[in-house]
Amino acid sequence: MGTGITAILLQNLPYQFPGLHYIAVVLFILNVIIFFLFLTISITRYCLWPDKFKAMLAHPAHSMLLGTFPMGFATIINCIVFICVPVWGEWASRFAWGLWWIDAAVSVAICYFVPFML
Repeated sequence: MGTGITAILLQNLPYQFPGLHYIAVVLFILNVIIFFLFLTISITRYCLWPDKFKAMLAHPAHSMLLGTFPMGFATIINCIVFICVPVWGEWASRFAWGLWWIDAAVSVAICYFVPFML
């Protein structure tokens, strides 16, 4: 989340210099790599040990960390809007719109599912 927010801030900073856009792009790519690396690690862990997922859902503190997924994914979507749409055009905005709906659905599901499990 921190690398994504930093990329968004650097891209939208009112005081730009020639290399600032490229620094934002590098941070955006780093954000995507880190996000999908940890997503893959988490999915692998919970597929190999499904009982760990059930234990995490029942834990009062660990289950709250499920909310970090949609928050981190939202920074990727915002970076797509701010960095990719001006370069790639209309299809990138439709792609970001679809990702936003997925993120919104996951956010609402976590918002209602986690307290219910607790």
